[in-house]
Amino acid sequence: MSVNEETSISPNDVMLQDNQLRFAAENYLITEAELLDTWQLDKWFALWAAEGDLAYEIPSTDQPDADPDVHLMFVRDDRFLLRQRVRSTMNGTNWAENPRSTLRRMVSNVTAVERADGSFVFKCNFVVYRSQEAVQQIFPGHSIYQLERGGEYGFVIRHKRSVLDLQELRPHGRVAFIL
Repeated sequence: MSVNEETSISPNDVMLQDNQLRFAAENYLITEAELLDTWQLDKWFALWAAEGDLAYEIPSTDQPDADPDVHLMFVRDDRFLLRQRVRSTMNGTNWAENPRSTLRRMVSNVTAVERADGSFVFKCNFVVYRSQEAVQQIFPGHSIYQLERGGEYGFVIRHKRSVLDLQELRPHGRVAFIL
């Protein structure tokens, strides 16, 4: 099943775009943003499903709808690689984040749908402001999440795809932090 098929919403899905679910989705995404902005990456990693397959993807800017099995991605992490990314950032061996950036995320335009199988799809727009050594960068984009019930905050992430809404990474040159 492709990423677009996994995250699309069909008429067969249970549409619970009610205020309560949207409020829960907004709170969850704001919590995720706060954990990332304050470099609490171990707590952020705990937002992910503890068992089974998971995926974290950032497609290249020239192919935002790319199939990760066919196209090159900026990031395509499974559980092991995502855990390694968190460890290297926290222990200082991710040299692009040493010293750590000052980050601030804005999350907006949140939608949340419960699917017929009991899973959830959250979508949001984001802007990440990054400041490091007098260089300011802005990363606009949108994220699509597949979640399940569980965890400390009511949901756990099974799949996250963050798409940068940029034509190219220049003048940024790299994405060294977690979107």
